[in-house]
Amino acid sequence: MFLYGALISGLLFPLGIIGFQIIVSDITPVLIYFALAVELTGIYFAKYGFIRAGAYTPVSKSQLRP
Repeated sequence: MFLYGALISGLLFPLGIIGFQIIVSDITPVLIYFALAVELTGIYFAKYGFIRAGAYTPVSKSQLRP
């Protein structure tokens, strides 16, 4: 649940904000930076969700077999 929420909030909301502003033709730099900040936050939480769900486990080079 957490992962899907992060993906939706990180990708769909910013694209929706930018798409709406392009249609309205009144896009401002503040809205672009706001959408970018929301998107980067969502991507960060999505990565955290993958790690928390066990879908991604960081492996060091010493643990790999030759």
